[in-house]
Amino acid sequence: MHPKDVRRQRRIRAPRARWPALEGKMKASRFFNCEDKCFEMQSIEGAAKVRLLPSGKFVEVYYIVEVKMSDDETDENSNHAHYATLCRSFAVGQTPKDFEYPVRLLTKVKAAWDKNREVEIECEGRDESAVVSELPRNGAFAARPAFSIIATSNEGVQVDGDRSDCLSLAEVLRVATLPSKFLYQRVVVEVVGVDATVFVQMGNERSLLTGSDGFFSWYDDEGLLQHRFTRETIPPPSTIETKNCSSSVASLCQHIDYHGRFRAFRDGRVRVAFADRTILQVDRDGECCSFFFPDGSVGKTTLASAPLRHRSYIYQALEFGDWAFASQEERMQRHDKRQEAQAIVARELQRISVRCGMNSEIDHSLTLSLAAVRELQVATLQHIATVDHALQAAASVATSDR
Repeated sequence: MHPKDVRRQRRIRAPRARWPALEGKMKASRFFNCEDKCFEMQSIEGAAKVRLLPSGKFVEVYYIVEVKMSDDETDENSNHAHYATLCRSFAVGQTPKDFEYPVRLLTKVKAAWDKNREVEIECEGRDESAVVSELPRNGAFAARPAFSIIATSNEGVQVDGDRSDCLSLAEVLRVATLPSKFLYQRVVVEVVGVDATVFVQMGNERSLLTGSDGFFSWYDDEGLLQHRFTRETIPPPSTIETKNCSSSVASLCQHIDYHGRFRAFRDGRVRVAFADRTILQVDRDGECCSFFFPDGSVGKTTLASAPLRHRSYIYQALEFGDWAFASQEERMQRHDKRQEAQAIVARELQRISVRCGMNSEIDHSLTLSLAAVRELQVATLQHIATVDHALQAAASVATSDR
């Protein structure tokens, strides 16, 4: 988005569009935009506009959204905010519910226009519920996927001595992974060139991480190359200075390394290439799962009959498919529910943390910081999703046995 497209204006507490409530007869030519050769209707206050293209099959929807740096950025005390106009295209039959009224009217106008350009149409009576539309919110932060990047090794898991089968609470909090590796620290990412080189700059630092074809380079604040490595040879944190970034270099590298490995197709198929070079294609609803293993062998299975060692791959692919085939409205609803759940869990875990801190007999390392709360709550959500998939698989098996 170009800076000149962003404008600062008085804050709109509840963005909505008021469409003209048209009654009686009206000429169809009133809605035709001669310059752009389309049928157009604009809201009264100018917050939204709908255009029906000459084919009559597609519509363009323009509406204002608030521009924010992050989803947590809220300043309700401010009377002004930054806004931009967003344009989205839909097929007529897939128009969001909030824009059905203008689209329905413009479709009627075009049908009459095609017969006679001077014809008058009979407009519907006044319907207050139809002429006022709630405008969609900024869905940029709900667009991030909720699927988990699968861990194919025990990287990042640290145990003491021979206690390989037992982790203390503090260790669990340190190694708990985040679904889709959410980075709670702001980063700037840019993909450049035909070789898709990824440049990552974290927080307010001048250091830079680049990645291309599985190789990464770390440049310090002065622009000097300090390290060049792969995901298997990431330098220890002590050798890479990140002053303001709480996200580990390993998480950033995994973000870069997984760029473009998830694919969703129009017919409902999902194809995923995992870090261990296993390739999985899952048909809609997991009816057929085709594996291509690193050793060159292939195999087919279903979600219900898949071996336990293969189900984790299938679950990740299905979670990605749920996100990929969801509409923007469905993603926003999931995003809101996830935020509500995280807020509830964060409050409860903080309450537990305070109680632990008040007890001098308990190790203070067990008290939960904000980062630890986020790690634990997202690990919990990941476990819930895994259990949910297992229950769905059990239900499908029970249905097939009847």
